[in-house]
Amino acid sequence: MSKLRSWLRLIRVAALPTALADVWLGGAVVGASIRSLADISIVSLLIYSAGMILNDVHDVRADRTDNPKRPLPMGEISVRAAALAGVALLALGIFAALRVSRPTFDLAILLAMLVLIYNFVSKNTIAGPLNMGLCRGLNVLLGVSAVGRISGDSTVLLLAISVPIFVYVTGITWLARNEAEQGARRSKLAMATIGAGVLLIPALYWLNVWHVTREYASMEAFGALAFIAAVACFVGAITRGGSVRGSVGIALALIIPFEALVAAASLRPVAALIILALLAPAWLIRRLSHLT
Repeated sequence: MSKLRSWLRLIRVAALPTALADVWLGGAVVGASIRSLADISIVSLLIYSAGMILNDVHDVRADRTDNPKRPLPMGEISVRAAALAGVALLALGIFAALRVSRPTFDLAILLAMLVLIYNFVSKNTIAGPLNMGLCRGLNVLLGVSAVGRISGDSTVLLLAISVPIFVYVTGITWLARNEAEQGARRSKLAMATIGAGVLLIPALYWLNVWHVTREYASMEAFGALAFIAAVACFVGAITRGGSVRGSVGIALALIIPFEALVAAASLRPVAALIILALLAPAWLIRRLSHLT
């Protein structure tokens, strides 16, 4: 049982519901079937888990000093076993994607490449936060691929749903790298990036309303005000962290509500509620591992 717990901590099981939120958001916007969305959820979870494991494999030397209670520094799992598991899960994710559709397979290959690039090339560079944001954005598009190929008329709207996620997660990753410099200008810019991601939600709502109705009626204006109020709540909650570390933790905890808002802005209120329900399993398993 202790060995299983170590593996669950290694893959950061508490963060897995956030990966599901990505693909469920993409699938809901295109009206994917439950069966195809379930298949793609498996693909996403396999690749996400592989990324978490390979992240610790790469960081094992630094973690012996900075995070000595992680499974690899403590010797609960060998580095070799972790590396093999990470590669195996990545391969399984790609194979599972091949069984869904060609677009899903293509996106899974690209996502797997970005996972490897982030963990072993760009993580500690200026491109690292952008790389992580792209991984999350592609995970949303992985959900979109549940219906196969998309018509050209819908491409802009479908790409638009991944943009707020990309910007928001880029900002969080950037902020997390500046924890030691709480008053640094870079930390303020990272916080501004998070805010920009949140502000894209009402912009996405207006884009969807215009695409559907081609006009701004009173109800659309009321909805826009509701989203602006939600943006204010998000920014207020994140900035109340009291420190850079606190703000990072709050921003990470808000990923699922954030994606629920994106679903609502995409005129999918039922999907928004279903995504929001992922908070329940995320809360129940939070004691098994930290989000980061």
